[in-house]
Order: sequence, then structure tokens, then C-alpha cells
Amino acid sequence: MRSGWMVQLVGDSGSGKSTLVQFCADLAGKRLRQISLSSATDVTDLLGAFEQFNYRHMVESEFEQLYVLVRAKMNQTESDFPFIEIFDRLKSADGLDTNRLAQLTKLLTSAGLADRDIEHVIESLENIVVKRNTPARGSFHWVDSELVNAIRYGDWIVLDNTNQSSDALLDRLNGLLDRV
Repeated sequence: MRSGWMVQLVGDSGSGKSTLVQFCADLAGKRLRQISLSSATDVTDLLGAFEQFNYRHMVESEFEQLYVLVRAKMNQTESDFPFIEIFDRLKSADGLDTNRLAQLTKLLTSAGLADRDIEHVIESLENIVVKRNTPARGSFHWVDSELVNAIRYGDWIVLDNTNQSSDALLDRLNGLLDRV
């Protein structure tokens, strides 16, 4: 792992593979994302796809990511920042606007909790708010997959059940993993 190589764990179900990986990710301070593969998994599941714009779902998804990132940062810095109360007030999709997001950014920065990943999520929220206010509500947008987001943010990835996925999918993964 230290050399940055892919690791393959093989063993019976319930033998502790996932627990071991989660433990190692926690020790390394990395977020762990898990992707379960099957014979029905196709390349769009690994890369992402166009989806119809759903404002509420997008806001909830970004706030979930923001919550995870801020909680992890608070644990690292042992901060007593009252994020939960602020988070609960802001996460209402109906009342979200760019002014509230600017206030949140100032609060996180002053508490020493803002970093590149957190700023990226807040920027995504701002883009969602702006898009909500544009007239074309029936539009589609690109949604990155868990794999793409993991690569973007430097997270660890567990690909479960690779033995059950199609050869075409494994070919795509080989192309990605050869570059690692």
C-alpha cells in the first residue's frame, strides 16, 4: 500500500477483508468508498452518466458529502465548531442561497476547517443554486460515479465482487489500474 500499488484481497465471505481495509483507511486518514460489482454492472456505473436535473437530490447529496468531510476534519483537528447546528439550519434545500453558502464558507474558514475538498463541495452547491435559478429546469447534467469521485478526491476504493463482473468491465478497469 505504501508504494501506491493496487491490493487484491481474496477470501471467504465474512473473513474480515472489508474490516481490514476500513481499518487501514482509517489509519491512513483516507475516506473509503465501496463499489459492489455484478454481472449487471456496466461502464456507465464506473464512469458516470447524464441524469435529469433534480435540485433537491443534488443538494442533499452534496450536503451529505460536506457533512462527512467536515466531521472528518473536525476529528483531525479536535475542533469544537458547532457544525451540527449550522448544518441542520442550512441543509434545507428551499432556503439555500449563495449568501448562506458564503456565510458557511466564512464560518468554516474561521474555524480552520476549510480545505480544498470542502471548498470544492461548497462550490458545487453554489453551482446547483445558480442552476436552480435558471429557466431550463428539464435539463440533464453529468453525474460522476463513486469511482471517478474517489479518484478525484484521493479516496481509497474497494471494488467488491470483481469476479462477478463482465470481461468488458474488467478491461476498462485494467486500463485504469495499469496507470496506477
